[in-house]
Amino acid sequence: SSGENFGADGFIRVPLIMRLPGVTKPSAKTDVQADSTDLAPTILDLLAAQPLAQCHGRSLRPFLKGQPDDGQPGFVERGDPIRHNCRRMVRTREWKLILAANANHQLFHLARDPGETRNLYADPKHTPKREELRSLLKEHMERIGDPALNGKLKPHLT
Repeated sequence: SSGENFGADGFIRVPLIMRLPGVTKPSAKTDVQADSTDLAPTILDLLAAQPLAQCHGRSLRPFLKGQPDDGQPGFVERGDPIRHNCRRMVRTREWKLILAANANHQLFHLARDPGETRNLYADPKHTPKREELRSLLKEHMERIGDPALNGKLKPHLT
């Protein structure tokens, strides 16, 4: 099931190593959640260049300079937004929700189940958290204009 649940975080938890003399201290670290859309804004910010007009990411420079984690969730889009293999994911520090066009949805409490062995999606006890994450995911998809909003994933977003 590792392909279906984004590899139990191995797929998305990829370290980013940067050498930035004069910007960060040697061995400076941050564990802020980021994704590939943050790379361009970060590099442009470090170069004091103009940000891209329609960029979905954010600059990580403040975190590289020591700003505490702002708790922003991470998002992943996989699969063709119109076909059956479409999946979208939102990940916070403690939770992960995956919505799939084939209705094989998944909810994991990462703080208690880091190996993602217990899918809590159908557990009524976790309905409020599931719906909170679904709302975060839908807002993100609307913000970036994700075509999956009108594709096979549409019925799973309400």
